[in-house]
Amino acid sequence: MDTSLKAWRTLEKIFAAGSRARIMQIRMQLTSTKKGDMTIAAYYRKMKNLADTLAAIGKPIDDEEFIAYLMRGLSTEYDSLVTSITTNLDSYSLSDVYAHMLSQEMRIEHNQAETQMSANTANRGLANRNYQAEEVTKVAAAASNGYVVDPDWYVDTGATDHITSDLERLTTRERYNGGDQVQVANGSETDKLSEPSNWKEAMDHVGWKQAMDDEYSALIKNQTWDLVPPQKGMNLIDSKWVYKVKRKSDSSVDRFKARLVAKGFKQQHGIDYFETFSPVVKPTTVRTILTVAVSRGWHLHQIDIQNSFLHGYLQETVFMRQPAGYIDKSQPPNYVCKLKKALYGLKQAPRAWHTRLTNKLQELGFKPSRADTSLFIFSHGGVTIYMLIYVDDIIIVNSTTSATHKLIEQLRTEFAVKDLGQLQYFLGVGVKSQRDGIVLSQKRYALDILRRANMEKCRPISTPMASTEKLARDQGQKLNDQEQFKYRSIVGGLQYLTITRPDLSFVVNRICQYIHAPIDVHWAAVKRVLRYIKGTADTGLKIQRSSKLTLNAFSDADWAGCPDDRRSTSGFAVFLGPNLVSWSSRKQATVSRTSTEAEYKAVANVAAEIVWLQSLLKELGVCQWKPPLLWCDNLGATYLVTNPVFHARTKHIEVDFHFVREQVARKSLQIRFISSADQVADIFTKALSKGPFSFISRNLNIVSTEMVTAINNAPKGYKAPSSEKARTPLLDSCKRQVENDLLGGVSIVSNEWTNIKTQPLINVIVSNSTSSCFLYSEDYSGIEKTGDKIAQILLKAIDDVFLLVTDNASNYKAARGKFMKCIIASIGFHV
Repeated sequence: MDTSLKAWRTLEKIFAAGSRARIMQIRMQLTSTKKGDMTIAAYYRKMKNLADTLAAIGKPIDDEEFIAYLMRGLSTEYDSLVTSITTNLDSYSLSDVYAHMLSQEMRIEHNQAETQMSANTANRGLANRNYQAEEVTKVAAAASNGYVVDPDWYVDTGATDHITSDLERLTTRERYNGGDQVQVANGSETDKLSEPSNWKEAMDHVGWKQAMDDEYSALIKNQTWDLVPPQKGMNLIDSKWVYKVKRKSDSSVDRFKARLVAKGFKQQHGIDYFETFSPVVKPTTVRTILTVAVSRGWHLHQIDIQNSFLHGYLQETVFMRQPAGYIDKSQPPNYVCKLKKALYGLKQAPRAWHTRLTNKLQELGFKPSRADTSLFIFSHGGVTIYMLIYVDDIIIVNSTTSATHKLIEQLRTEFAVKDLGQLQYFLGVGVKSQRDGIVLSQKRYALDILRRANMEKCRPISTPMASTEKLARDQGQKLNDQEQFKYRSIVGGLQYLTITRPDLSFVVNRICQYIHAPIDVHWAAVKRVLRYIKGTADTGLKIQRSSKLTLNAFSDADWAGCPDDRRSTSGFAVFLGPNLVSWSSRKQATVSRTSTEAEYKAVANVAAEIVWLQSLLKELGVCQWKPPLLWCDNLGATYLVTNPVFHARTKHIEVDFHFVREQVARKSLQIRFISSADQVADIFTKALSKGPFSFISRNLNIVSTEMVTAINNAPKGYKAPSSEKARTPLLDSCKRQVENDLLGGVSIVSNEWTNIKTQPLINVIVSNSTSSCFLYSEDYSGIEKTGDKIAQILLKAIDDVFLLVTDNASNYKAARGKFMKCIIASIGFHV
C-alpha cells in the first residue's frame, strides 16, 4: 500500500463487512430466539442484551420493533397477551409490556398448580384422610405437564354453549351484552362488567358507547381543540380511550366512565410542556377539617367536577391525532387537533386545571390557605366555607346548607358540577356517620388488597407483626422476579391503607424499606400483615365531637432499632381534642449515638408538625388558648429542651433541631415527661405484643364500623336485658383481682369504684394519669342500649380506666403495664 489513506480504506472495507454480517446475525437471533423453558425475566434479559448489542454498534431498534420481537418468541400459552399487545402496539410502553408478561406468567403457573393439585390429590372424602382414590390413567395423563391440548374445535350438538377466549376459533359469533354470568370450574363467576380492551370492543356495548359519546360531546362543547392541517416537523402525540366501571361504596355499579387520554409520555420538555407541578390536599388537612366540622356540627358536602382537566387553559402549543372512532368527516381525515384546553394524560393538565379552579374561587371571594394550597377558605357576613380539593373531587364544609347550594350554582356557571350530596365516599375512604361523630374506613380497599394477594380466606391474627421479629436485609432467600413484582404491588397498596389505619404505619414502613430487594422473610411479614387486615378490615378511624380542640402530641424513638444500619425509628401522634389528626413512623436520616439524641430528633419532627398545624388552625379560626403539650418518655430529651447545659449529649445533634428550644422559650410549646406504659407513640416505633397493641389502638380511636352500625341502629330507649346483673359480678371480680394481685392487698376507694361502675365514661376523671391525656370518651348510655355484645365491649373500656382513680399513686406506675395484660387478657371479657 502506497499511502496511509489506502490502508485506512482497506481496513474500513474489511471491518465494515464484518459489522454488517454481525448486524444480520444479531437480527436473526432476535427473530429466532424463543422463550422455551426460560422464565420471562431470563427471556427478557437475553433479548435485551441482543438489542443493546445492536445499539452499541450504531444500529439501535425502537421499542415497538423490540416488543414485536418479544411477542414473536412467546409460546402459545401467551397467545391472548400477544394478540392484545400486537393489535395496539402503539398503546404500550416497553415497561408496560414487561409487566404484563410477568403477570401472565404468574397466572399460568398458578393455573397449572391448581390443575395438578385438583387432579392428583382428589380422594373420596372419607373420614380416613390416608385413603387415596385409585388413579385413573387418562385423568392423570391430562394433568401432567407433557399433555398437549388439541387446539382444534369439533362440532358437538349436545353442548349448550361454546366458550373460548379466542374468537377466531368460532366460525359464527355474536357479542352478548346481557346480564348473565358464566360459572367456571373453580366455582368463581366471570365479571359481566369488565372494561373493554380497545375502542372497537367498546363500540359493540351500548353502555360503553354511550359513555364514549358523552365524553366526545363534552370535548366538542368545551371547544377543547381546533382541527388544523398537519405540518412538517410537528411533534404529534396520540390518544387512547380508557374505560372504568365506577362503583358505589357497597361495590354496586354506579356508571360507565370513558376517558379520552392523551399519550403524554411522548411529549418533549420545552416544546409542548414546561411545568407540571400541581398541589393536592394533604391527608392531615382532611382529618383536621373533618374534626373541626364535626365538633362544630357543620355540614359535609361533596361535589365532582365532570371532565375537570378539560377546563384548564394550555399555555403551550400541543398537537394530537383525532380520537379513534371519532374522525371528523367534515374535514380531511389527516387533519390533527390543535389543543386549546388541557386533556387527560397531558403532563401539564393537573397544573392547568388547578390554576383555572383557583382563579374562579378567588373571584368568588375564597382565599387559598398558606398552610395547604389545596384548601380554600371563605369567610364573610357570618358565613364560613372550607373547600378541600383533590383534583376534581371536592369537599365543601360550611355552617349552612343554603351557602353550599349557592356555591354550587355559582360553580355551575363555568364548570359541569355533579352534586354528590352528603359526604360518604372520598378518595377510596368511606365516611360513616354516627351519633357523636363520623368514622373513616377503607374496608372496601382493604378487601381488594386481600383479593389481589389471593388471601381472602386466610386465618386472621391479632397483631400485624410479632413483637420479637426483627426484619433485616440479608436473612433469607431472594424472591424471583414474579414474587418481587407481587411484593411491590401489595406493599404499595398497603401504604395508602395507612391513611385511616395508624395501627399499620410502623409495619408498613418496615416492609417498604426492603421494596428494592425483598426476600422470603419479608414476604412472610407481608402475609402476616394481610392476616391482620383480614380480621380488622371493618375497622376505621373515629372522629368524634368535642368542645375542646386543643393540641396534644406524643413522641417516641426506638434507638438503633434497625439491624441493617443501626438507625433509629421516630414516631409521633398528634391529637386535636380527642381525635388523632396526624401521625408518622419513619427511620431517621442519620445514626444517633445516644438514646437522648434519637429521642430529641423525634421531638424536633413532631414539633415541626405542631407548628404547621397551629398555622392551619389559625386560618380555620380555631383558637388555641394554651400551648400544645408534647409528651416524651425520655428524661434526657425532656431536660435538654429547657436546659442548654448538657453539652456532652448535644455534641452530635445537628443545629437545625434546636429550633425546639426556641418554641419552648416562646411558650409556643410545652414538653412533659410521660411513662413508657402510657406512651401511645410506641405503636409507631416498634412491634408490640397483643395487650399493649390493642390498648394503644383503642386510644388512637380505631373502632369497628360494625359497632358503629349497631349503635346507630339501636332502637331508642332499648336496654340490654340483664346488663346490670351481668356487669356487677364481673367488675367486682376485677376489683378483687387488682387489689390482691397488683396492689398488694391495698383496697381501692369504694366510692370511686362505684362511680366507675355507674357514671358515663365521659364524666370519669382521668387526669390522675401520669400522661394527663384522655383515654376514652364514649357515651356509656348510648352503647349500653345496643345489646349485650357492645355492653361487654364497654366493660373493657371501663376496666382500662378504673385504675386511674385509685388513691394508691405509688403503686399505680408499677401496676399499670401488668394491669393491662392481666385484666384484659385473662379476666374473660371475650366478645
